[in-house]
Amino acid sequence: MDNASDFFDFFESQVKLWRPGAAFTGLSGEKVDEIRADQGVGRLPSYYAEFLRRMGGGAGGFLEGTDVFYPEVIGVPADTRELLAENGADHLLASDSVVFAIHGGYLAYWFGQGLDNPPVVLYREGSSEILRTWESFSGFLLDELARCLHRIT
Repeated sequence: MDNASDFFDFFESQVKLWRPGAAFTGLSGEKVDEIRADQGVGRLPSYYAEFLRRMGGGAGGFLEGTDVFYPEVIGVPADTRELLAENGADHLLASDSVVFAIHGGYLAYWFGQGLDNPPVVLYREGSSEILRTWESFSGFLLDELARCLHRIT
């Protein structure tokens, strides 16, 4: 898909196949700006900004248990920097990275700046290296949704 809007039209339809009747809670521009400010960046990549506008407050059970939705996502960058520092891995996170999720306090997800649909990085507590990467934010979302679908089949 060529743009974020088209991707999220498709993605929402796929989430609804997994969870018929899934409700999406989008965020206002003010809340998106609050997240951007918490991240300490001047601009959010367009695919992430569209994610927040469409489902930044919840996505019908998708990514349940992960601090990725508002308001839990506020503070995630600081928590991740602390996690990395405690593990001697703070060199892995660039100062302009956007830390968009943390799961259980031991898995952190982020991406860098400069691309509309940037690669995603996963870090696990106790390591000094990156655990996994995805080639894009949209690829990460599709992969996570595929894992959800696999769990119910």
